[in-house]
Amino acid sequence: MAGFAAEPLKAGGFLQTLDVTGRHPVPGHPGLLIAGVASERWATSCIPVPLRIGDSEDPIPSPPGFPRDVTLAQAAAVVDQDLKSWRDIPTSFFDARVVGTTPLAHTTSRFDFVNEVSFSPGPDLAGDDSLVALTTRTTLLEDSFLAPFQDLDHDGDPDVLAFGDSCRDIDGDGDFELPPGFYPAGTLLDADITFNTANFRFTTAPAQIDANKHSIDLSAVLTHELGHLQGLAHVLENQLSDIDGTGSTLYPEIDPDDPPSEVAVSSLEDDDRAWSSLAYPEGTAASGPAALQRGDVAFASVYGLVRGEVRRRQPSSYQSEPVTGASIAAIDARSGVHRIRGAGYSGHVRLAYDPVARTALPIGVGFNVLDGEYEIPLPTGSYLLRIEPVESGPPFEGKPPLGQPVRPDNVNFTTLLADQLGQNRFFEEFWNGGAESAEEELPGQAVAVNVRAGRVSDDRDFVLNEQIRVGDSRDYVGVAAGTGATPGTYFALRIPGDEILAAAGRHRVAIQAAEYFVAITDDSVVPLFSEALLVRGFIAGNSAILDLAHPLRRTTNFVAQQTDFSPFYFSDPEELGEDLLYELSHGLEAVFLVLRDPLSRPFPGVSGLPPLVGIREGQFPIGNSYRSPDDHSFVRQTHDYLFRLLMTRED
Repeated sequence: MAGFAAEPLKAGGFLQTLDVTGRHPVPGHPGLLIAGVASERWATSCIPVPLRIGDSEDPIPSPPGFPRDVTLAQAAAVVDQDLKSWRDIPTSFFDARVVGTTPLAHTTSRFDFVNEVSFSPGPDLAGDDSLVALTTRTTLLEDSFLAPFQDLDHDGDPDVLAFGDSCRDIDGDGDFELPPGFYPAGTLLDADITFNTANFRFTTAPAQIDANKHSIDLSAVLTHELGHLQGLAHVLENQLSDIDGTGSTLYPEIDPDDPPSEVAVSSLEDDDRAWSSLAYPEGTAASGPAALQRGDVAFASVYGLVRGEVRRRQPSSYQSEPVTGASIAAIDARSGVHRIRGAGYSGHVRLAYDPVARTALPIGVGFNVLDGEYEIPLPTGSYLLRIEPVESGPPFEGKPPLGQPVRPDNVNFTTLLADQLGQNRFFEEFWNGGAESAEEELPGQAVAVNVRAGRVSDDRDFVLNEQIRVGDSRDYVGVAAGTGATPGTYFALRIPGDEILAAAGRHRVAIQAAEYFVAITDDSVVPLFSEALLVRGFIAGNSAILDLAHPLRRTTNFVAQQTDFSPFYFSDPEELGEDLLYELSHGLEAVFLVLRDPLSRPFPGVSGLPPLVGIREGQFPIGNSYRSPDDHSFVRQTHDYLFRLLMTRED
């Protein structure tokens, strides 16, 4: 399943299914089968994908208290419009067309060779106010030769007929039939999109887009779900650049309280177009859908590929292991605003499949992780490569854990397995060319990668930095601190000197970065702080005194990352480490990580609220955070801020 969620509702690459081709046993584990992971996509013979619109209710439903003013014809017009936006990608041959309606009552789990777009959610979705829409898919779990007259959905009606060479309703009974032939594991057989009209009103006109959290633009949600329909997975990109807070269409949350965010979702971004094109590349066949036709552009004439591998050093060992489930983003090196042009995930994996319980199990890195390879399709250009984990926090108030910025289980098997194996416990860094190692002094230093259409830029390999975290615990309760802040408010986390000295031990250290967990109320807004600092300080009762006039490190106009840890990379990490350890050993009590809000109002965005900072509580140490409306009085807070200091030991 792939869903599209709304804030505060929760939930580049491909959606994945298991592949049990050959049904090989797992050595040493009786009853378990080796299950590979296959990318989901439609067979070329099923392009264009036939869709039917559920016509059981007209006008389409709305929740109690909302007008029921969208006709089925208006909704169908939006479906046609959004199908066209995906169909018009010149380098992708993906295509889907509405071929009629279906009167059948919809459930989100029906496999019947009718690809439905339904506005009747049924009890399984109507009871869930966290999902705006859902795309359910049925795929082949092993390579198969489908013979004429096979009944795959067991309804007494053949689903494979030897009449023609495309997926269509050959016998006129409302469902489509497949042509016989070979189909690999991962082939999509059925996909249904269901809108949760029991809990959300869907609008079809720009003038109807509002800030009501239960009223959402239909086109925004549908454009996202059509990405899943063709087999595309969720992505982490919720902030496209330093000046554009909107995200990619396949980011798994929508902010219905922020109209500009809703509008932006219905417009395809660079990575949306690139991954659709990689899945269905134009110009790769002499005939059929993949052959060049009027208006088409060959994939290889526009896109090149960046490839590499992600590895890390094993604990207490100089051996390395591949890392799966890491997200690598390609940032335009020439744009000046760090605009993300594409992204992908690392690794190929396999699982142990229990055919009785129908569950897939992790065993260990040695069995599950085949490699740490990644591939990103990009148009000709120059790019900086940034890697970060796909991670989540703990459950919050009985709800699923918050993603940072996306939960691992909200992407595909690869990211989920990485989380289960603990491979997503690392910190953001850039590809640094020949300087890549486990002991980089400058993880924020980047070397540009040049991409040319039709070429592969290979061996862009990451070696994850071995860093020590001082300050933050991963566990947190929210990102609400700062909602009532006035312009210029300071947020400061005290890091006691003895913690830094204990982490260093008898080693020299390079102090590389501060990281701040931040968010913004309006998803279309970039979280911007007037400054970020590392300063000296000490405690005086319930107050703190900070030496803001003589910061150890400072940057102004600090652009943070929405719902994520945002790094402030320091210059001269070795020098900073040497100087700071000396001062801490000779009387300096503590250092403080500081963020300062913008200095003027109005704060940007529909809500008019300032950027927010993460907080933690519970069994973890509290009382290390301080807040000040100016640069004089820093008062201790109940919750600690989610800030952390990163350093690496040097032998």
